[in-house]
Amino acid sequence: MIYSRRPALQRQIEQARDQLVHSRLLVIWGPTGCGKTHLVRSLHADMIGAGPLVFQEAAGLDSNRFESQLFGHLQGSFSGAVRDFHGLLGAAGEGTLCIEGLEALSSADQAKLLRFLQDKRYRPVGAVKERQWKGRLVFTAQRSLAQLREDGSLRDDLYFRLNGRDLALPPPAKRPEDFQDLCDALVNTITKEILVALRIPTRDELIALQADPPEGNLHGLRNLLQAAMIQNCAPIELQEKTPPEINDELPDTGSLPGDLEVLEGRLLQRALRKHRGTRTELAEKLGISRRKLMYMLKAHRLN
Repeated sequence: MIYSRRPALQRQIEQARDQLVHSRLLVIWGPTGCGKTHLVRSLHADMIGAGPLVFQEAAGLDSNRFESQLFGHLQGSFSGAVRDFHGLLGAAGEGTLCIEGLEALSSADQAKLLRFLQDKRYRPVGAVKERQWKGRLVFTAQRSLAQLREDGSLRDDLYFRLNGRDLALPPPAKRPEDFQDLCDALVNTITKEILVALRIPTRDELIALQADPPEGNLHGLRNLLQAAMIQNCAPIELQEKTPPEINDELPDTGSLPGDLEVLEGRLLQRALRKHRGTRTELAEKLGISRRKLMYMLKAHRLN
């Protein structure tokens, strides 16, 4: 699997792949938007008989039901258990389970992982017999294991089980050799997700974008590419379409409704300046319907 054109990083990724194959455990850490999820997908796709790929945000796991969510439970094992539940491990099967945001796991939940990480055996809630898990487990984190341990986000015993099985992934800005490949991967993903014909950015347009990349690492890059593909224009054009600066002084039209209308227009300008996604995504961010947003943009001549 060729993931990076930077030889040193490619060697580290190949070593991480070997680690995932043999120990079935890996931690990928780096800042938000550095491509951790994209790398997990690539590693999983490179596995023989890859099986299912399951993602779960650690922050979305309920500490009171952690064992049930992860290991599953049997019908009748507790109030509300109306049927057998396979849990995340069962859903992943012989595939890959990725728990995103290791630092969000509580100390108590981390303790429940220790024995499972040792021998990959677990017992669903209410079960008598243990089960052997044959899948692969990947954690992602925004900081190194040493940093998480130092600030108390990671238990010492869990640190020693994970240490040496981690990979640092630098942000895209520190690996410019990979910019074009990352764009191609993002464009391919966007094309598959949006089931209509979209304009594909040309190579020259992506080269121009590399000279002036958007903020927000891969998240910002994806939003910009998606917006350009939907709006049928070059990505760099959206970079240059910056609404006029907003005057921070309060308006004085002589009436409250008039002042509120001016302020509404300014707030819409600010939202447009900061947002790189679709109108539907912007409406959701503003807490209004898309129809309402389009009406407001038309009323303020911002469409």
